[in-house]
Amino acid sequence: MRNIERSVQILDGTLIEPGERFSLNEVVGPRTIERGFVEAPVIFQGEFDKDIGGGVSQVSTTTFNAAFFAGVPLNEFKAHTFYISRYPMGREATISLPAPDMVWTNDYRTGILVKAATTPTSVTVSLYGTRDGRKVTGGEPNVLATRPAGTEEVDDPEQVQPPHPGYDVEVFRTISKPGQPPKR
Repeated sequence: MRNIERSVQILDGTLIEPGERFSLNEVVGPRTIERGFVEAPVIFQGEFDKDIGGGVSQVSTTTFNAAFFAGVPLNEFKAHTFYISRYPMGREATISLPAPDMVWTNDYRTGILVKAATTPTSVTVSLYGTRDGRKVTGGEPNVLATRPAGTEEVDDPEQVQPPHPGYDVEVFRTISKPGQPPKR
């Protein structure tokens, strides 16, 4: 939880100007002990492990969903290696340094302010700006393929979770802007 709180502290108040590219790796920066991050569970090369800054993907996924529903262009994102049931299926974004990153572009005519907050049980990321009339609807995930659940031995009981099958998923959003045909 400490890494989530720390990355939210850094993220909160970020302003993305019109046409500017937002990179969560650039905003949060290196996850080091000196910068207030701690060791926590991560997925590294398909295996559960621990590393400084583990857990920041929760902030990445939450920020990704805010951008998804703001209708901004999503330039770069990557799903986790494993299905994590607390995330919306097909709408998640892992993060690590130097990659993967979670990147989007502000295509509004005005700036977008990022407000981020945590509680002991939640992360909230909101994007504020001037409305331009666009409407965004998100479709349900379409499961293209199911991969059988695997098992893995882990030493840390905090890393144990029930096995889930894996999925190849696609999720579409429809963005409607005044005077333009909807884009899917």
